[in-house]
Amino acid sequence: MSIQNAENIAQQVAKIAWDGKFPVNPEKIVRTLNALRQRDGGTPLIELVGASTADLNGASGMAEWVEQGAAQYKCSFNNQESLARQRFTQAHELGHVMLKHVDQKTPRMRDDRFDNDTPIETDANAFAAELLMPRRWMPELFARAESLTALAETLGVSITALHYRLKNLRIA
Repeated sequence: MSIQNAENIAQQVAKIAWDGKFPVNPEKIVRTLNALRQRDGGTPLIELVGASTADLNGASGMAEWVEQGAAQYKCSFNNQESLARQRFTQAHELGHVMLKHVDQKTPRMRDDRFDNDTPIETDANAFAAELLMPRRWMPELFARAESLTALAETLGVSITALHYRLKNLRIA
């Protein structure tokens, strides 16, 4: 997989499940994806679950393929972190599912190292960044923003995530 492919998949997910409002709500996207799947006769695909730092052994999140349960995949996020961090983690773990990083052969994807730059983690980060800060909208949103802090609030992301996104898009 490549960063471009990860972004393309995020764009497809947004096209299907995003309501067009900022900040993008990963929980609402998961609910919409599940509703579409149920409409077509399937079971819910993804369960998004808040968990404590202790439950996640210090990690921000984890994506799992679940053999039995209400959904096929479980995406856990640390509900004790900041709301902006929770939202990015939700999108990142959803990325692991949508990018097929977790399945029967690799049932769990969890990384508790902040500086992990493996291709899988880079792709999940690219998916999350595209989902929460869509390339299509960033130039316009950046031009209209009164400040980076205001833009981060509009997008519901941290200043750090916004800086990386603007740098990667070569906007600022």
